[in-house]
Amino acid sequence: MIAAVTGCSSTYDIHATVIDGTVAFVADTNLLGNPDCVGSISVEADDGPPAIPAPGDDVDAVRRGTYWEETFASPSCENPYPVKYGATLMGPPFVYADGQTKSVKAKPLVRGVTYTVTARSSGSAYGGGKFRLTMNGKVTNLPR
Repeated sequence: MIAAVTGCSSTYDIHATVIDGTVAFVADTNLLGNPDCVGSISVEADDGPPAIPAPGDDVDAVRRGTYWEETFASPSCENPYPVKYGATLMGPPFVYADGQTKSVKAKPLVRGVTYTVTARSSGSAYGGGKFRLTMNGKVTNLPR
């Protein structure tokens, strides 16, 4: 007898847009299960100037190019899409093995820079996307 093992995680696309003058992220709802919330989110620069860490930031993450990061304990998913960049998000923070919580306060996004956004949603769904702020302040989504 042969048993088939299947995973229960899924992936989806995240698109950047502008809502009320603020960069925001929306999930591609064509996925079965329709990701509807964020349990963690990270925005990292692919190119461009490094961010400057603020007090309380995970300095190693900022050095890797992180401009914003929030990670919550699973299965928390209290933040519905769309999520505005830098918004105050809800949920119990994830505590790492060293006993620390780690986050990066939102840094000003820079025009002309390409960013990657990743997120975890309920049901082990993982999303991602790539976008750039154009020199005239518009958002362009790019292929991953």
